[in-house]
Amino acid sequence: MLLNGTNMRNLKRTDLKEGDVLHIFPPPMGG
Repeated sequence: MLLNGTNMRNLKRTDLKEGDVLHIFPPPMGG
């Protein structure tokens, strides 16, 4: 899955709620 500008917006709209975004973009502080 290529993360394009459109995909990024979609992820922020939906995946952010699911938390899947964390799996795609692990936080630097993630412990």
